Amino acid sequence: MQTRNSRELVADLRRYLEENDLRQNTLIIGTGVKQYTVSRYLKEPPKKVSATLIKLCKYAKIEVSTEVEVAPQKSDVLMDALKSVWDGTPKHAKSIAAVIKSLSRYR
Repeated sequence: MQTRNSRELVADLRRYLEENDLRQNTLIIGTGVKQYTVSRYLKEPPKKVSATLIKLCKYAKIEVSTEVEVAPQKSDVLMDALKSVWDGTPKHAKSIAAVIKSLSRYR
């Protein structure tokens, strides 16, 4: 799936509301996202694809790629954390990977 930017996703959200003759309130009630956030996003898309925008899109059944646009190895925070806990073995690498992957539901 191709990674899409926030402007494209918000355009799809607007189209979803219009084509289904829905109002912002539908997104607010269906997702629990605050009214001012939904309103702000629909007026001016956020600079980056956020967890909140992903939540709105998933509710509207809009496909969202959650691929990371920046290579993880370029994140000093991630690399420092990995270096501080990994014992260097393949077995431990698999264990750490499993823990990291288990966190995906918190995006």
